Amino acid sequence: MFDFSGLKYPEDNEFIKHLKELQKSQRLASENPLVPLNMKESDNLFKVGVFSAKVPRQVKISTEDHNATICLVIIKGLLKQHEHDRKFYLKCFIDLSRGENMYHLHDNMSKITTPTQVIWGKNDKILDPSGAEILASAIPGTQVHMLDKCGHFILIDLPKIPIDLIMDFHTSVWYMINKKLE
Repeated sequence: MFDFSGLKYPEDNEFIKHLKELQKSQRLASENPLVPLNMKESDNLFKVGVFSAKVPRQVKISTEDHNATICLVIIKGLLKQHEHDRKFYLKCFIDLSRGENMYHLHDNMSKITTPTQVIWGKNDKILDPSGAEILASAIPGTQVHMLDKCGHFILIDLPKIPIDLIMDFHTSVWYMINKKLE
C-alpha cells in the first residue's frame, strides 16, 4: 500500500492548501497536522480523516467470544510509542513534499505494470478522491473501489470492507498468475 500524496490534482483541497501554507511559512516541521504530537493534534487529525464529524473516544468491537473496547489509552500509547520517531516521520514527510519529490508518483505512475488496486474513501478530506481516477487512467487494468461514507482513514471508517477487497484482489491476481503458468 502506498499513499497518493504524490499526485497532481486539478485543484488543491483545503487540507493541502493548509499544508502548503505551513510549508511556505517554514512551520511544517513544528505544526504538521499529519504527525500529531499530542491528544489535541490527534483529535484534529481524526476529525479531518474520518467520515463521521464526531471523533470516537471509544470504539466497540464485537466478536463471537467477547466485546473488546479500544479507547483513548491506545491512542495515548501510540503517541508515546511514536514520540521518539517524530523527527523521522517529519523528515520523511518534508523530504517527500519537496519540489523535486512532490510529484514523483505522478511523474512515474505510467511505468507501473503490476496489477494495481486503489481503495479510496469518497469523503476523503486529506487527499482528493479524484486521485483514484488519475491513477486508473495512467495504470492499465487498475481496479478502483470508491467507498461511500468513508474518509481518509479507511480502516477506521469501514474496517472490514477494505480487508475483503484486498483479499479478493489478491485471490484474483494469484488466480491469473497461476493460469498463465499452466
